[in-house]
Amino acid sequence: MVGAVGKGLNNLWVVDRDPHTGEPRMFVSEDASDSFNRVSTPYDVLTRVAVSRVVDTGTPDNGDERIDFTIGGPPSQSLLIERKAGKVSALRLSGGNPDSDSGALAILDEHAVETLPVYDFSTPVALETVAITDDGGHTLVVLRPQDKWSYSDFRVFYGPQPEMLERRVVSVARSNDGTTDIVFWVDGGTYHAHLPPSPPAPTSGDYPLIRGTLDTGHGALALTLALTLEEPAGERLPAAGFACFHHNVSKLDLVP
Repeated sequence: MVGAVGKGLNNLWVVDRDPHTGEPRMFVSEDASDSFNRVSTPYDVLTRVAVSRVVDTGTPDNGDERIDFTIGGPPSQSLLIERKAGKVSALRLSGGNPDSDSGALAILDEHAVETLPVYDFSTPVALETVAITDDGGHTLVVLRPQDKWSYSDFRVFYGPQPEMLERRVVSVARSNDGTTDIVFWVDGGTYHAHLPPSPPAPTSGDYPLIRGTLDTGHGALALTLALTLEEPAGERLPAAGFACFHHNVSKLDLVP
């Protein structure tokens, strides 16, 4: 379940915990800051913000939790969560956030956000890999955060354009020479993508074609790596659609 949901003058604020690390994560409806550089109306989508520090006092059932965070960069702000008898009793913003005149947020039930889509990176999305099967029928795309990322942040999409489906990642391994092996689920079986490293981007002309393989369990397909660049995903795949399975907060393994 969701840890805390608050409503300010224009935005929703949501706190949950990472299911792998147990660390708090924060999400805010997208119009909280122009730094997101996207057009939205309130409550269209929840966007993850960067948590810089967490300070706990008392116990999980009766105590305070202060979460310091930034939206798009300095200055740092804070959200104070007060709990009594295991329930959230107060939510307050500090740091001069304009979403509350007094700092206090109205406490909402978790169902207020369970249908909202989630942008689960606290930085812009970078395009790690694009590879196309030789028959041109399917595209493999790997996305990750632009900054402060690990292999656990990789999001794999596979299928025909214009709408590729997100696939659950089983494992990611990268050798010293930069070769990457990604295993992911497709229709009840595992696919294994073997992706050689790409050379540095050319100063002019076309990007060189790099060959990889995709083992479907029923044979290997040849892949052509169109690019492996650290750049905003939308600039290279403007017409691509991505159907995510982590599409709303209620499916993000949220815990109190």
